[in-house]
Amino acid sequence: VWRNSRQNYSIELFFSSSPGTGVESFATLAEMEQMLLFSQDYYAIAFERNSSRQHLSYTIRSKNNNFRTDEIYSRDVYGSYLKDRNTYYESGFLALQYGIEKSFVEMSTGVAEGTLPEFYYEHIPVAGARPQESSQIFVVSMMLAVFVSVACTYLLLVPLVEEKASGMKEYLKIATSCSYWNEIAIFLMNFAHLIVVVVLCMVVTLLANIWEATAAQMVFVCILLFLFVICSISFTFFISTLLESVTISTIVAPICYFVPVVFASAQKRWETLLTVFPMAGFKVAVSILHDYQNSWHSFGAADAFKAGYPGNQKISLFFALFMMTCGTLLWTFLWFYLSNVRPGQYGTPKPWTFLFSKQYYQKGKNKVKQTQHVEMIQEDSRESDRAAIENGDHLEKVVKISNLNKIFKSSSGTRVAVRNLSLRIYKNRITALLGHNGAGKTTTMNIITGMTPRTSGRIEVDGEDNASNYRQQIGFCPQHNVALGYMNCREHLVFFGALRGMSIPEAEREADDILEKVNLSDKSDEVLANLSGGMKRRLCLANAIIGRTKLLILDEPTSGLDPESRRDIWDILLRLKKDHTILITTHFMEEADVLGDWIAIMENGELIAFGTSIFLKHYYGKGYTLKLLKGPAFDRDKVMAKIRELISGAVEKPAVEPVFAVTLPYICIEQYSTLLEELETEKDALGIQSISVTNATLEEVFLNSSSDNKALENERSFDVVDSPGRSEPSGSNAQPSGKPHENLLLKLQLLSQYKAIAYKSTFTSGGTFTSTSSCPFFPC
Repeated sequence: VWRNSRQNYSIELFFSSSPGTGVESFATLAEMEQMLLFSQDYYAIAFERNSSRQHLSYTIRSKNNNFRTDEIYSRDVYGSYLKDRNTYYESGFLALQYGIEKSFVEMSTGVAEGTLPEFYYEHIPVAGARPQESSQIFVVSMMLAVFVSVACTYLLLVPLVEEKASGMKEYLKIATSCSYWNEIAIFLMNFAHLIVVVVLCMVVTLLANIWEATAAQMVFVCILLFLFVICSISFTFFISTLLESVTISTIVAPICYFVPVVFASAQKRWETLLTVFPMAGFKVAVSILHDYQNSWHSFGAADAFKAGYPGNQKISLFFALFMMTCGTLLWTFLWFYLSNVRPGQYGTPKPWTFLFSKQYYQKGKNKVKQTQHVEMIQEDSRESDRAAIENGDHLEKVVKISNLNKIFKSSSGTRVAVRNLSLRIYKNRITALLGHNGAGKTTTMNIITGMTPRTSGRIEVDGEDNASNYRQQIGFCPQHNVALGYMNCREHLVFFGALRGMSIPEAEREADDILEKVNLSDKSDEVLANLSGGMKRRLCLANAIIGRTKLLILDEPTSGLDPESRRDIWDILLRLKKDHTILITTHFMEEADVLGDWIAIMENGELIAFGTSIFLKHYYGKGYTLKLLKGPAFDRDKVMAKIRELISGAVEKPAVEPVFAVTLPYICIEQYSTLLEELETEKDALGIQSISVTNATLEEVFLNSSSDNKALENERSFDVVDSPGRSEPSGSNAQPSGKPHENLLLKLQLLSQYKAIAYKSTFTSGGTFTSTSSCPFFPC
């Protein structure tokens, strides 16, 4: 073992141990290695057994690992700054090697000591040592990567998820067959924004002398930034197909962006594969450029294809750029594929093998021949026993639904939303679809528009059974207002008109006409936030109308509107039916009676009644209602006897005082005039103040058609609240009013409210034990 004094690099080596020479010999290799463990100032020389006077074989061992003998250049040291000292030279390693081999040559040749030629070496010329700031390149690049990830999350991912969650994405697909232009526009706009920012960052980096780039580096950096932005955007599009909530997307997105970077740094064997992720690929490419700058090696165009750059021997810059290009193509394909097979709540998913289906590539060849239509309605035995269906074969049909079924499956089980539904919607008619909440009305509409896939059955719109081909003929107005908050009313209509194939000037002219029709001309320049609820519904209706749509599907178009706004919508729809076929849903029976040329009633997903208003009233109604306003001398028995003289089937009907009501059967309609004449003649004698006759209301039809109400159809029921003769309860059981009673009620109410707020607070608190346990004491 030789101890380096680090003061003199000339060595006189003796193969025998001598005091003061700094050389110590050992009998075994193990003893020498044990000595070497004490300090890195020692060098160990192990001579091989096959050494002789003509051949020398030895190994130099040291604990000093600050220099690397396997690097090509002395400055190929991976670090964050340029070293101004050569540890390989200063360590004494070269001097020791030179001394051993010089002594061996002198001993082998017999040449006198000091007669051999002197040996000198010089450093290869390099740039002068100075404090290196190249680490800032990596810091700035990572800051740029963080900015791009944040921008992609909030400027791109959040709007994409919002469009999918609100149904706007599918709504645009209804408006145009070229809905992919929406994604293209979003891509181009975000690309323009991000590329401007990253280029500005690069310019600032150069102007601030943080990075002294060569021409070759500039070219490859521009390519890197271009690919990084494109790959980040395509990766964000891919993430949007996996998420349904905006809140979750803001949490998941950073994880998706940066976990591959961390994993690639921790597992170097996966680094090559993980460069398809935008952040990981960008980090690897920046590291390559950073290492060249850090070690003061000139970077030329040819170096981009070399994998042996300082600090890493696996990946070249060109390969990193190539993998980012492959990543862009991969994420774009996955976005396209998953957006078709997992479109979200409102979309119709395609089968997983749709890319291998001939029908997908032959979209224009699915037109159904008119001779193949099945002109019959099939009901199962349960439905046919109680369904009232009116035939309208003489009318032209726009929508034909045959045996439609929709089953929703969840972890809690299956639910049948639509069961064996067969329905016809006729041209230039308004069809009103009625039913209780959960009857399947909205689901049926969503299936027609293609926003929800059907489980089985057939739907044809204008002879076409493929929703992707016919949905552009549909103007859809969902229950909620689907609109763009940054557009005014006129811009909305021009936008949707252009989506449906109109030129911009043509769309502008039609937009003005439709704004006039829906009474929004004076609000044409107002954005959505400045419109009332009724105006928003009229705007959504206008969006559905523009573009020469043939079929309007309106899901509760007057929901939440005041009576005046509702009447305005009625007038608009009555004018529109001259050029459109309209399907609406509503819970207002008066609205259905006024607007509906045809009425369809659904219950539990089944069609239980379909026909005109008159047909259904005759089918489910028990007759006309004769209403008599009682006078002081009214005699019920005499009046009923008089009525039954002419109409024996007359039945007294419950009514609110002072009205006396009688149901007159339809089969006795010929005797109505005679009855009314006699009642009018004897009105004073019978104690009658006024006489009126009304037909059965659509509300009665709706209630009578429902199986849930048939058990109650014979019960006497009327609203006592509206009765003018209503009196307060009295008698021994009546609670006397008084101050003690009022105070007790007040205390009970306060206690109940306190408990309710405490109960609610246990759910809205942060979930920790401390916050939850404090709720009973601080419920607010």
